[in-house]
Order: sequence, then structure tokens, then C-alpha cells
Amino acid sequence: MIDHSEMIYQQSLAIPQGIRQDVADVMKRNATAIHWPTLDISYLFEVWNRYMTREPEDIKCAGCRSKVIGKMRRIVAIWESKKETV
Repeated sequence: MIDHSEMIYQQSLAIPQGIRQDVADVMKRNATAIHWPTLDISYLFEVWNRYMTREPEDIKCAGCRSKVIGKMRRIVAIWESKKETV
């Protein structure tokens, strides 16, 4: 049986290796931010909508922003535990 973290990790492999460090950098840069810079949140949504989901999330939806940020934070933590990013 596959655990939830492994399932998220397997999904995250759709994100190209070449941009994983960029995603990790965005998450680290905004780790304690209350209000994210527009460029950073737009970038995360672009990555999420392009590689992680079949139904795009709406950047204008507060719940969607929380979901994407939370999931991407989890993905980066998993990558770091598996040494997927530098």
C-alpha cells in the first residue's frame, strides 16, 4: 500500500527536474510570508496548473491559493527529504 507522502511524491515527478530548485527557492523565500509577491504566487500556480492537475486552480480564489501553497510546501519538503533539490 502506498502512503500519502509517496503518492504526492509520485505526482510531483511530473514537475521537470530543471525547475524543481526554482520551486523550492520560491517556497523558501516565502516561508514566513503572509502576503506573497504576485510573481511568486503566479509562478506556483503556473507550475501547479501545468504539471500537477487536470483542472486548473483559480489564482483569484483564496482557498485555491491556500491549497496550492500548502501542497507545494509539502512537495518541496518531500523533495528535500529525498534530496531531490540542492
